[in-house]
Amino acid sequence: MRAAIAMLSCLSLCVGLAWADERLDGLKKMNTEACVSFGSSLPGAPKDAKLIEPFCDCVSDNYWASVPQSEIDELLSAGHSVSLGRHVTERMGAAKASCKKKLGF
Repeated sequence: MRAAIAMLSCLSLCVGLAWADERLDGLKKMNTEACVSFGSSLPGAPKDAKLIEPFCDCVSDNYWASVPQSEIDELLSAGHSVSLGRHVTERMGAAKASCKKKLGF
């Protein structure tokens, strides 16, 4: 019986994590699509149209990788995170700088 309860708890946790991952993937995709739609008019974006999508993908990945899991959990559970909003400018700046360097422009 304990094994069954433990298995259900684990399954519930794994399903919850998968659901959270899907929601975060959706946020990343929305960030990338918005960035691509602004193109080179976005501050700090490359002028070369061929670099826009790789730049946007990179920035989104780097930005979300810099966000602590606690802030992501808060965002996904409450729909907002005060700390996430407080640090968005510095994290986005660091993500853009890293991607500019990586893509060489």
